[in-house]
Amino acid sequence: MRRGAWLLVAFLLAGCSGEKEPDETALREAVERMHNEWVAERRKDQKAQAPDLYRRLPNVNLAFEANLALRITSVRKVSCKRTGDERLGHFCRVVVGASLAGRPPVIQNLEGRFVQGLNGWHVRDLVVLDAPASTSAN
Repeated sequence: MRRGAWLLVAFLLAGCSGEKEPDETALREAVERMHNEWVAERRKDQKAQAPDLYRRLPNVNLAFEANLALRITSVRKVSCKRTGDERLGHFCRVVVGASLAGRPPVIQNLEGRFVQGLNGWHVRDLVVLDAPASTSAN
């Protein structure tokens, strides 16, 4: 009897050990984290390319900064499916709404591999898909 109970517990634990797929909040955090990492790299590149004299001055390139001021306004999960390996996360398709200073908001379909790390979900292998159909009501 005890052996049967242990087998049942082991089976239940094995079924629960699978990583849950990310929800919309986790997907949004991953997309925002990826964008923030990209912005940090662009700023680092710009600083490295500036002549030594300009590095000592405060950054006054407002056009450059405005182009980095993308704000994620919405993330909607369309689908998620597991990769073959739990360590590789989930392939998810999302619709991301974003706004950039001085430009109209955009909506874009994205697909990527979302992997859970120590500090939350991260997106890898991100691909921009065709623009979604118009959402305006007729």
